Amino acid sequence: MEIVVRTENELNFNWFKKGISSDFNFTFEKIPNPGDPKFLNLPEKLKNILRLDKPDLIISKKNENIERPILCIEITKSKPASQHIEQRIPRIIAAAESDVCSIYICPKKIDGYTYKFNPKHYDLLNKISSINKIPSVFFHYSNSNDILLDEDGFPGLPKLLHPNMSEMFDLIKDYINHDQNFENHDYKVFDCQSWKIKFEKQKNDTEGKIYKIEDLPTCKLINTSQLKNYLEGYQDLNINWINKTVENLPSRISSREKTLILQPETKSSRLFAHAADPYVGMLGSFDYAFCRVGRNVEERKINLVFMPLNSEDAQIKKVMGPKGYQKYYDVNCPFKSSELENYQSQFKISHHLQYGCTYTKNKPLRIYGYFCDMMIFKDGVLIF
Repeated sequence: MEIVVRTENELNFNWFKKGISSDFNFTFEKIPNPGDPKFLNLPEKLKNILRLDKPDLIISKKNENIERPILCIEITKSKPASQHIEQRIPRIIAAAESDVCSIYICPKKIDGYTYKFNPKHYDLLNKISSINKIPSVFFHYSNSNDILLDEDGFPGLPKLLHPNMSEMFDLIKDYINHDQNFENHDYKVFDCQSWKIKFEKQKNDTEGKIYKIEDLPTCKLINTSQLKNYLEGYQDLNINWINKTVENLPSRISSREKTLILQPETKSSRLFAHAADPYVGMLGSFDYAFCRVGRNVEERKINLVFMPLNSEDAQIKKVMGPKGYQKYYDVNCPFKSSELENYQSQFKISHHLQYGCTYTKNKPLRIYGYFCDMMIFKDGVLIF
């Protein structure tokens, strides 16, 4: 058995290998970019993990040259910022929806004041885990007296000789051994006793704190029956355009009683700037916190709508085209050329014939198209 650790940064691999300090045979592989020949060699489950964003670490097992992802790890040490925990949640969701468990390492306190971590975040991972029937758990960054501790020689990675990290690596080793005991892999991670105990503890750590829409100033909940009136009061379009739009909405949207609208109003354009963080992460978080009832993105009880209110972002013609889908076509789309320009072109065309631009369009476009039922602009609506 060979354990493959995929990451964009070899420092992450060396930290992981040092932390697990076991008899397992680990090899490092870089996460390839979509369109690269090595990306086409990845198993479909691993590609699915990468469809929204790239986790910091993907742990796979390789048997008879077949690689099977079993664990994703996300690590952040960033200073407190509103919605920072949510910012990376799509990576956790993509893993869970691919039947791969995940660990999210983040601080709980920094320099004596509370990091933007709240027990409601345990509740969020509990919901992602329960809906997908695969555990996603938090571990907190190593600290002493509320000072974050890095591993020597590994900036931005938690100190290994800390109870949190010792517990985490014990959990990982338990899971690898548990997985090894089932040749046909016809089992669930929750059957691993240590993971079951960890997940039960996380449910207790929630302390009754849950996400509440009324606590989120950027969100508005309306009756779906009010949607036409809502568009009439906001859009710069004639009534016939709006009526035809509403009449042609998919039944799954019109049949849901409620619609949740995320409507941030930033001082400057954010639809694509800074990789659209944290709003793309908020969409994934709010999907599972309020809307989702099943594994399929269509299995929702509440519609999820994104409505950017910044004066530039509010117009499709100002930002979505020039910085989004039009920019993608102008810069990345391989179908513009009528001939193969170099050896790489054949791989890019092969990739796009098989997957379209699912993996190669930029992260905001990938996430908007996946999590949103609709995006509302003053000059139009995008429906997914």
